[in-house]
Amino acid sequence: MCFNHIRQIKAALEISGVSTNEFLWSKKDNDEEEGTQIDLIIERKDNVVNMCEAKFYGDEFVADKECHFALVRRERLLREIIPKKASIHNTLITTFGLKHAEYFSDFTNIITLDDLFRSV
Repeated sequence: MCFNHIRQIKAALEISGVSTNEFLWSKKDNDEEEGTQIDLIIERKDNVVNMCEAKFYGDEFVADKECHFALVRRERLLREIIPKKASIHNTLITTFGLKHAEYFSDFTNIITLDDLFRSV
């Protein structure tokens, strides 16, 4: 669903005028490390990479310790494939937003379904 709403996601991030490349990324399991998947990466020409996590729940999403460590791990892996000068913004795309809890500050940007279905 996210790839069908790139224009709305960029509008919610206030980067409509920035040239971007969008893709998903995954790394397979191996003997040394568990595999992972990043739902959407928005690589921007302004040297920012939005690492997007899509979570669809019936209520506000709660970022817990498990989520925190998954984000840290994905960011470390992403740093291996993006330019050194780029900064990473963890971006949550979710149904109803993010609950204010211990790890809520892990996300730089929050995008809801209302943002995706707003006409741009």
